[in-house]
Amino acid sequence: MAGHRICAEARIRVGLWGILARMIRVCCSNRTEALLAAFVRNLQEEREQLGALVPTQVVVPNRNVETYLRLGLARAGGIAANLHITFLRKLLSHVARQALPGSRIVDAQQIELHLLALFHDREFLGRSATGPVREYLNAGGSARDAIDCRRCQLALQLGPLFEEYAASRTPMVEAWRGGTTLKDPVFAATEAWQRALWLEIFGPGGRVEQRARREGVTWLRIDELLSQAAAAGALALEGLGTRLHLFGASYMAPSYHRMLDLLGRHIDVVLYTLNPCREFWEDVETAGELRRRLAKLPVVDPVDDPFGLAQPGENLPLRLWGRPGRENLRLLGNMESSVFEERFAPAERPTLLGRLQTDILDRVVRDKPDPELRADPSLQILPCP
Repeated sequence: MAGHRICAEARIRVGLWGILARMIRVCCSNRTEALLAAFVRNLQEEREQLGALVPTQVVVPNRNVETYLRLGLARAGGIAANLHITFLRKLLSHVARQALPGSRIVDAQQIELHLLALFHDREFLGRSATGPVREYLNAGGSARDAIDCRRCQLALQLGPLFEEYAASRTPMVEAWRGGTTLKDPVFAATEAWQRALWLEIFGPGGRVEQRARREGVTWLRIDELLSQAAAAGALALEGLGTRLHLFGASYMAPSYHRMLDLLGRHIDVVLYTLNPCREFWEDVETAGELRRRLAKLPVVDPVDDPFGLAQPGENLPLRLWGRPGRENLRLLGNMESSVFEERFAPAERPTLLGRLQTDILDRVVRDKPDPELRADPSLQILPCP
């Protein structure tokens, strides 16, 4: 079945790798509870083999997931102890820094400081490309406190955004050296001032390069650090043990996938990730992708296509909201040593919400309303502006 192509490939990879090499196990499910149960089971097996005194290495995306994981373990086993929990970006940057001695990472906080310095630079703000930034800073009035407040607010927003650009939008920021990339005038205007700020920080002769020259330290963006560490191929794995659990990361930047792929060649990596659909759905188009594709096709006269067959049907929730998960699973499937383990669970109750979840799980396409469906409190739309 085409829907299970990934799992077939996984079985082939298991046969090729066997116990001769480490691997990346991807445990996927449409329910977080099923992922938690898989983690509890794996943790019990790990501690039976290694002993309860060996710390379990766990990576989570945020504090909320960490709390959920600790409470779930405590409910299942009576105690949640000897867990070494950290965040993905912190872990991989630490591993990369150890592989590249003398290197340091330019994080969101440092980017914010560079931005604050630029927002005080009248010459820089006087350029035509930074006109929107200048207008925003002065929009609250000419009082010094009002401008300072907007400087801090804008830097606080752009710092994490630029850090995410470095991790997820490497081709875009590299292309900025030659000019803007967007053609739409609405988005191009925003890209122009962001590009000006970015190049002033990360471009040739920019603030990061100036600081590196003053301090004699190699300052790198997260994508540069991970790429150079992967190219070096020599990771410092001290303290990671023999197995690493990564729980609840529904999307990761491509740079992180490359580093996890490299880690999987040295230690066992187990990922617990949500997958709303158990069928093959890498070919699901988003609404925007569908519009762009149909715009290049000849218009079909409704008389010749009365049932709208020229526009192929698709499960609408997957089309509207599934792109990040689709891209994440595609990248995970491309890892050389990855194997997939399914933990899918159908809806427990025949409610309206359960029907929606089951349709997504099985990639069901409904072109007409189901006359048997009745509204119930399981799914509600609240008028929240």
